[in-house]
Amino acid sequence: MGVTGLRGLTVAGVATEAGVSRPTVYKHLGDSDAIAGALIAWEADRFFAAIRPLMETEEPLATRLTAALTFTADYARDNTVFQGLLQREPGATLPLLTTHAEPLIRRAMSRLLPFLVDLHATAADRADIMAEWAVRAGLSLALTPPLHDNAATRAVLQGIADSLVKGLTIAADGTGPP
Repeated sequence: MGVTGLRGLTVAGVATEAGVSRPTVYKHLGDSDAIAGALIAWEADRFFAAIRPLMETEEPLATRLTAALTFTADYARDNTVFQGLLQREPGATLPLLTTHAEPLIRRAMSRLLPFLVDLHATAADRADIMAEWAVRAGLSLALTPPLHDNAATRAVLQGIADSLVKGLTIAADGTGPP
C-alpha cells in the first residue's frame, strides 16, 4: 500500500503480486475499492493490536483512554505509510477516514466496547455511545495530530477521557451515576 498507494491497487496488480488469477482475487477480495478497504482494515487491526495492552492495564478507565488517545496521535504521526497516503492520495484516503468511515468506526468500536462493558456493566446501554465518541476523538487525533507534544496536551486528553467516562456513568435521566 505504501509503494503503490490506494489508487495503485488493482485487481490485476494484486493477482500478479499474489501469484493467483484475477478471478480468484475478485472471488476472495472483490474490486479495487474492496481491496483498499481490506488493507485499511488490516492496518487498523495492527493498530488495535498495538493499543490493546494500554487498555488491559489495571489503571482507571480514564487513564487508559488517555494513554490510548496519546498513542493514537503518536502512531498516526509516526506511521510513514499512513502519512504517505494522506499526503500523496488525500482524495482516496480521507473519505475512508471521514465521510465513508462507518466500517472503520464500527470496527474500532467493537475493539473498545469489551473494555467499557466489562468495567461498567450497569451502563452497557451507554457504552456504545462512549465507544463511538472515543473512536471519533481518536480519528480526529490521527488526522490532525496535536501541535504540541507536552504535558499540557496530555492534560487536555485526560480531560476528554474524563468526560467520556463521566458520560458513561450518568444515569439515563441525566441526574448522576446509575
